[in-house]
Amino acid sequence: MIETIDSYSVVRTDSCQKSAVNVTLPWVANPCSLLTWWDMERFSAEAFYVIGSYLAGVRCHLEHSGVDIATVHDGQQSESKMHTTMGGVQRRCESIGLTVSSKHIKSFLSNLGEEAKVADVIASLSHIEKIIRFEMEDRLFMFVPSDKAEFYKRPEQLFGEEVISSFPSTTTDIEESGKCYATGRNIACVFHLMRVIEVGLRSFAKTLHEPRLDPTTNPSWEKILKRGDEELAKHPKDRSAEWQTNHAFFSEAQANLRSVKDAWRNPTMHVQNIYDAEKSLDVFNAVKGFMRHLATNLKE
Repeated sequence: MIETIDSYSVVRTDSCQKSAVNVTLPWVANPCSLLTWWDMERFSAEAFYVIGSYLAGVRCHLEHSGVDIATVHDGQQSESKMHTTMGGVQRRCESIGLTVSSKHIKSFLSNLGEEAKVADVIASLSHIEKIIRFEMEDRLFMFVPSDKAEFYKRPEQLFGEEVISSFPSTTTDIEESGKCYATGRNIACVFHLMRVIEVGLRSFAKTLHEPRLDPTTNPSWEKILKRGDEELAKHPKDRSAEWQTNHAFFSEAQANLRSVKDAWRNPTMHVQNIYDAEKSLDVFNAVKGFMRHLATNLKE
């Protein structure tokens, strides 16, 4: 439909509402967070549309008003229209974080004298439009597919509250592993998962009371698995105190640890190993299963 805004006629759709000013941008309030399409529509697309409509309306008025004079002003009323409309553009630029554009518009309005020529004003408007476009090009937003957005959650939602409660030092790496997977940084995802499972491995190894598995010596997975197999092969009364009383738990923990090792295949830090989305998801699920199982009986 055709709607008159600040005395200039511009084309607008029925669904377009005026942007609120003095709002907090979602990407400013929560940097590096996941934004929904609605967030973008609410704070960006509509405001950009209104800005373009306002500028187009001003340009149309200047170029096709039929005023046969060399100046912008056609009395106080025309001056008021220009200031009102461009003031609206300035406020909308400010509301969506286009600070440089906002400053340029303020400067344009403060220098808009009574003898300003139409051609000069049109040139200034073209410059403002270019500044707005440049600022918009500097705003980068990442699209995350809906099936991966689930991984952009808090750690207690990814691995469960029991894991965070039992192994609180894993909180940051669990969260980062999910974000890395969601954004396609698969090798980084596996790297963070390696740090998560390190916490679980140390707690698991402690129950074997084996000096050779001292965490400070950074024992290999194979050493831990081998020692676990040896413990399970013993008669129950000859096992360590923890393994005597909970055979089912440690037997399953041993099996889960092997599944993680199989998903991991080779040491992550070897540069020749490349993890795609499928492989990193295998590791993610294997580590998650291992840590959730450990959290039922162990703590760090």
